[in-house]
Amino acid sequence: DLGATGPAGATGAPGAAGAAGVSGADGAPGATGLAGPKGEKGDVVYKRTVIVSPCGSPEDSGKALLSVLRAATAPAACVPTGTVAAAAIDSPYLIKLEPGVYRLPADDAKLVLPDYVDLEGSGVGATRILGSIDVPGHSELRDFTVSASGLSGGVVSLLSGSESVLDTVAIEAKVTEAAAGLQVALNLDRAARAVVRDSRVTASSQNTASMAIQSVGSSPVITGTDVSAVITTDSGQPRALRVAAGSALVQDSRLTVGGLANGIGVLANDSGDGSPTEVVLRDTTVDVRGAALSATGGATTANVYSSTLIGTPVSLSATAATINVLASVLSNHKVIGAGSVMRCVASVRPDFTTAVSASC
Repeated sequence: DLGATGPAGATGAPGAAGAAGVSGADGAPGATGLAGPKGEKGDVVYKRTVIVSPCGSPEDSGKALLSVLRAATAPAACVPTGTVAAAAIDSPYLIKLEPGVYRLPADDAKLVLPDYVDLEGSGVGATRILGSIDVPGHSELRDFTVSASGLSGGVVSLLSGSESVLDTVAIEAKVTEAAAGLQVALNLDRAARAVVRDSRVTASSQNTASMAIQSVGSSPVITGTDVSAVITTDSGQPRALRVAAGSALVQDSRLTVGGLANGIGVLANDSGDGSPTEVVLRDTTVDVRGAALSATGGATTANVYSSTLIGTPVSLSATAATINVLASVLSNHKVIGAGSVMRCVASVRPDFTTAVSASC
């Protein structure tokens, strides 16, 4: 017989671990989590565009604008994003003005735009510069209003050799008190090329001459633009456009002269040195108190196509000059001086029933 079972012995040491088993298959992907919060938008970085913003006052904003063009300190509250010192023919720059008023300092009220630099506002009703602008080189001005008073040189001046474009710009030369001297809104001084389109050019004054556009030795092309000159007293002589020793093409535009003094809508005259002057009006209306078109000088020619010239008392005036009119509307009166040639073809009076004679 077997004896009784003895007590259990002590547990032995664990055996060695077995080899790892084969990995199981991946489980199905879990549901997409909720989107995290949107991060802040990074700043836009421009390489050749300088942004100028208004600040504290129009005067401070004007100083900020000038600091882009020269070594000047801008007010701390409106430091522009850079300068245009590196502008060149192969690296043009743009100055972009935010909406606001930019008043240039009284002792430094002229902005001289460097060559190959464009100036752009945020709309003629949104961006206003108080002061004057000189453009000596290759630039484009667009989408702002510039206004100044008491300037004989022009609120905007395109200078000798300039090849520039003015697009959707309002230029205002204003004098509200009696003042001496000629008030010019846009001055073209032997500019090699000037294009003005979809703009408004206005000159108004008291007891002095006001001229919206003066072009000397230049060749502007003016399209879709309102041009007006006004004198609020009965002295002086307002003129919407004067062209001398050069040429001008005016198309799809309107030129007016108003106020209490007789003026001239378009004045074409030679410079006295024999240099030819030629003006072409196409699909344009000239409506003035005074003479709608006046041409003087043996080297001066004015050609009018499909336009309306209303002058009270004179639509056409020629002194030793040539005026040709085709398919246009002319008011009743003319003045023709010695040595002049005046021809009208297929034109009528404002009643649209009375034909204009071949000699106008």
